[in-house]
Amino acid sequence: MGAGQEKKEKGEAASVLARMHTGQHIFSRFQESENVGLETVKINLGAEESAVYVRFGGEITWDSLFSAEDGTLSVIRADVPVEAATVPKAEAMNMSGLKAKWDRIKSDSIRVVSIGGAATACSGEHVGRTGEIGTFLVTGFNGSPPNWEVRFTVHEARRVECARAALRAARLMGCEASKLASVFDRMRADGAALSHTLDRAARYVSIPWDEASAGGRTVYYAVLPGLPKELVSAHARSQIAAHADSFCLALMPAPDASQFLLLRGADVPVDLSGFLKKSPALLARGGGRPDWLNGVTEQSSVAVWLEALGRAAP
Repeated sequence: MGAGQEKKEKGEAASVLARMHTGQHIFSRFQESENVGLETVKINLGAEESAVYVRFGGEITWDSLFSAEDGTLSVIRADVPVEAATVPKAEAMNMSGLKAKWDRIKSDSIRVVSIGGAATACSGEHVGRTGEIGTFLVTGFNGSPPNWEVRFTVHEARRVECARAALRAARLMGCEASKLASVFDRMRADGAALSHTLDRAARYVSIPWDEASAGGRTVYYAVLPGLPKELVSAHARSQIAAHADSFCLALMPAPDASQFLLLRGADVPVDLSGFLKKSPALLARGGGRPDWLNGVTEQSSVAVWLEALGRAAP
């Protein structure tokens, strides 16, 4: 790479970070006005996506984030100037509405960045006018009171990607994109109701457990094509509770994704949490605890599972 090209790429990267940083300033102001008591703790700027970390004792919701996003976009469209000036600390402390973390400022002078009348003490790089930011999109958030993380980007391509993904999902769900959230909530409620129904139905189902040996331990196993895991799990727990020195394996083959349940009794000194990684022949992935695992597998041969358990058994 030539020196000229390298300089150009560094300049483009710096420009993206300046857009991210300026957008964050505007967004954080709107977030703080939407949520009384919210405090911006730190930011993490990236070339593709950035994050702002806040402290807030209440709940952050998509509605509040969308409102702050709309406010940020209105300032971007207004293309107002972004002004930076270095002022004496004593003078800055008397500036009305200036946002600053005074306990962290040791210098006698402060760089103040002003955007549409909102001033913040900041030494970072910013654009000259808000229109240069281009766009602003909240891409996600997570956390719980009082610590929250909000992710965002200034890339228009990401906005297009999200819009198209929503349209594809709406097509699959058979609804308008604006109704995706409510349709998903109904599906989740239906799923919870179905799970409850299966739990009640499980008492009327009898699982025909077969027996085999692996590493000197008894393995109770059953191959149950098409049976839902929720209908099997209660029986597997009861079986292993009655046979504390054994394993219990349920394989549920299906055309798309075969499921499995694997439990070990309380008297079996084996940590199952690393079992799948140590058994690549099982072609399985999943999770659980040291005493049980569940997930999906491409291996429906009981013999292969018994061989893997034989290696794991003490």
